[in-house]
Amino acid sequence: GTSTLVGPTKEIEAIAEMLHATKVRSGEYEIDCNQLSQLPAITFKLGGTDSSVFQISAENYSLKVCRFGQCECLLGIIGMDIPEADDGPFWILGDVFMR
Repeated sequence: GTSTLVGPTKEIEAIAEMLHATKVRSGEYEIDCNQLSQLPAITFKLGGTDSSVFQISAENYSLKVCRFGQCECLLGIIGMDIPEADDGPFWILGDVFMR
């Protein structure tokens, strides 16, 4: 399993931009820990016409990481392009989704 949500890079870039996230590593983003209460929930719609809708709050899609007394909030959503040869593109709904 994975601790994060994983989706196509272009879609994750668009979400990160809407959240004013800063790219820190390939496919990974940082968000302002002090702004979590002001960030919107992200809504996922799974299925076709009889779909289910799930909302994930900023507190749940962020991962607070502290090292040596310094804390940062990482966006718990990363970009990864799964090739068509491996049945991509698709999303992986990890721990961030299940919280």
